[in-house]
Amino acid sequence: MQQLEHQALSLGIDYEAQSQQLSWAYVASAAGGIELISITEGNWAPSTVSERAQALKIPTAEVAGHTVITMGQNEAGQGFALAFPDSSKLVFGMRSQVEALLVRAAAGAPGFLQNTTLAPLLPEANGRSSIWSVMDQRFAAIEIRTIAPDASGRPEAQTLLNNLKAAVARATLGNDLSSTASFLCNDASQAALLAAVAQAGFALYATAASTQNPDMAAALRAASVQQTGERVELNLSLTQSQIGLLLAHSVTTKR
Repeated sequence: MQQLEHQALSLGIDYEAQSQQLSWAYVASAAGGIELISITEGNWAPSTVSERAQALKIPTAEVAGHTVITMGQNEAGQGFALAFPDSSKLVFGMRSQVEALLVRAAAGAPGFLQNTTLAPLLPEANGRSSIWSVMDQRFAAIEIRTIAPDASGRPEAQTLLNNLKAAVARATLGNDLSSTASFLCNDASQAALLAAVAQAGFALYATAASTQNPDMAAALRAASVQQTGERVELNLSLTQSQIGLLLAHSVTTKR
């Protein structure tokens, strides 16, 4: 990332001085992997950046009437690129996603705001928490697998994961840490099943951690699971002292 920042500065892109807002997304690629794309709103000079790229002999290409500038690649060989749909927007991410965005925009194809499942979830998260994300079915399933890897790995759990529609995750950072994950299911019966699994999962992990990590066990026992119709909400809060104890335990365990 530092290399990308230095390369951007050499092109005349100063994120700290020119950017006003950053939005980013992880999306599923055609090959089944996960790729990153971001849009930074601000005051940009696309022609100056293109001229500097040519002067530095950085490869460029024209896609849907816009210049796409090569920005290197990661260890897996996936290429990064950036482009300017207009002077107020800078698009950066995996090259395939940047080019696909430009092509969709040029064709007038529907965008994210036309997604009837995810777009209505943005207002309840955007700007209301220090960290937040809105996830489709695939990423909601990944979130469940992260929270409860043992339970979600069982064969019958796949049916439950397939019945997820979306999820919203939020975390507020201050003296305390408050986190919430809301999962939307296809119907109330699936939500009730997910709530039961989540409640059992918290109890199971609290019991497992009670001996070696009692502070984590206490936090898990205090977690709440609530179901309202098709939605299940998980809440977990940590006090400042609990966070310190958990961090200290993590460092001790790693040593």
